[in-house]
Amino acid sequence: MSVAPRTNGAAEESYAVSVLIATRSRPTALKECLETLELQTRAIDRVVVVENVSRDDATRVVVEKASERGLPVMLVHEPVAGLGRAHNRGLLFCDPGYVAITDDDVLLDRNWLGALCEALDDDPQAGAATGRIRPRSLETEAERFTEDYARYDKGDSRRTFSVVDPPDDPLFPLAIGSVGSGANMAFRTAALREIGGFDSALGAGTPAKGGDDLAALLDVLMAGWRVVYEPGAVLSHEHPVSLEALERQMFGYGAGLTAYLTRSLRRHPELLRHSLARAPKAARHVFAHDSAKNAGKGNDFPASSTRRERVGMAVGPLLYLRSRLASRHRGAPARPEKVQHGPILLYHGIAENSAPGFRRWNVTPAEFSAQMRDLHQRGLRGVAFSELTSMAEKGLPVDNVVGITFDDAFADVADNALPVLSSLGFGATIFVPTAFVGGGARWLAPEGEGNRPVMS
Repeated sequence: MSVAPRTNGAAEESYAVSVLIATRSRPTALKECLETLELQTRAIDRVVVVENVSRDDATRVVVEKASERGLPVMLVHEPVAGLGRAHNRGLLFCDPGYVAITDDDVLLDRNWLGALCEALDDDPQAGAATGRIRPRSLETEAERFTEDYARYDKGDSRRTFSVVDPPDDPLFPLAIGSVGSGANMAFRTAALREIGGFDSALGAGTPAKGGDDLAALLDVLMAGWRVVYEPGAVLSHEHPVSLEALERQMFGYGAGLTAYLTRSLRRHPELLRHSLARAPKAARHVFAHDSAKNAGKGNDFPASSTRRERVGMAVGPLLYLRSRLASRHRGAPARPEKVQHGPILLYHGIAENSAPGFRRWNVTPAEFSAQMRDLHQRGLRGVAFSELTSMAEKGLPVDNVVGITFDDAFADVADNALPVLSSLGFGATIFVPTAFVGGGARWLAPEGEGNRPVMS
């Protein structure tokens, strides 16, 4: 197995910070999560909430109220079930820089986001960072069993993982659970773009049940990036409350694990030889009661949950195949034969007043602000024309983006439109008449606007 080290880091990135949360009809949990986001010590440029499958008015209300309180949050919809697919949908709305990803049933420490970003700031070769997961409650047996077994808390020391300089673990990098978990992770968007995002056939909501987080972390490592575990990035996560819920989760853990392994060996065949040589150690890791994987199961851990986990492991590869077939049937973004794009909004003047002959080409600042905020509330994102065409050429979905352009580069656009766009994280294209930069719009004299200032 040979992976080239990354030598140039990500110096080209602009470090905007986005937070991505997928949800499915859990407005109360989402509300509590967003309230802890509002208290973060690190500034947030954008929060993208992806509603997967359902369209819940209660979720929309939660997001709208958070927006009214000042959180830069938007709601988008992914109609096809699957956490990997939902994350990919949300990534379309995240700015270049860092994107932190968490679940809707967590409570975030005030420095959660700051600690994840600091881990990436400190290491330009780090493509991802993970953090510490603690239980929200340990009141029931199921919650305590989950905490003892799953070991979401990876300790209080920062650690760096790399395929080029691997840890002393014969099962690394495939046994990547020691690196972190999907409820608490952040990526450079450059790294996610490089690996092609998340596998849409993995994750909760798919037949494969899970594994999308593990696959993304592995892909980042195999691309030559490093992954940093940062214990200062702390959150509290809900565990299964009942023993029945624990059994369902254990089945999902088992199925997601072997689905992830099947997918990863298919994507990274160079790991197959590495894995065959370590098969006896892997078998002991999975089945021995005192292995690192199972040591947290006490004598009172429900045997039925262990059986469900092993059943999940047995069928995981088949479930992944089923999930891939379903994903293909439902349709991944395909490269169109012709470039197609969504709507493009064309503006000229953004001013309180205009001459009667120019009035149809002018909107007031209040009208423009209302129009942009309406787009935002509908889950649409304004983009520059270049980004819109680039997405279409790459076959990426453009149904949630709107091109915004300004003809003539009037100074009132800079004064009245750009602050609104900036506050919403929107982009736009300005077409500049270069012969008139810093002067007046003399060509509009017949419409009574010959002195309208042009940007300098």
